[in-house]
Amino acid sequence: MAAVDPLYSWIGTPDRHLGLLAWGLFAALFAAGQGLEPAAVRLVLRTATVSLVVIGAYALLELAGAAPADLATASSRPGGPFGSPAYIDCGSSAGKASAGASSCTAR
Repeated sequence: MAAVDPLYSWIGTPDRHLGLLAWGLFAALFAAGQGLEPAAVRLVLRTATVSLVVIGAYALLELAGAAPADLATASSRPGGPFGSPAYIDCGSSAGKASAGASSCTAR
């Protein structure tokens, strides 16, 4: 690739810009998801829901002062396992949609 820094064009930059590898991974995961059977889709959705419960439990532990890992932040908001309030928000956004879809497909 003809970039100023070829390594960062592949893997992304430290200030949260994705590289070509991440976009390729997104495309591969999308293609793989299109071929899932309905039972596998339900499993993926339920797994996303369970992960949100774990993230929420970690954040509650952090608010109670009993976090498993002490991460220093400049914010009083919980960062959860992501270590940052902004990252916990972004990281759980896709899971929230999956949890909603999971509740719609429950039997």
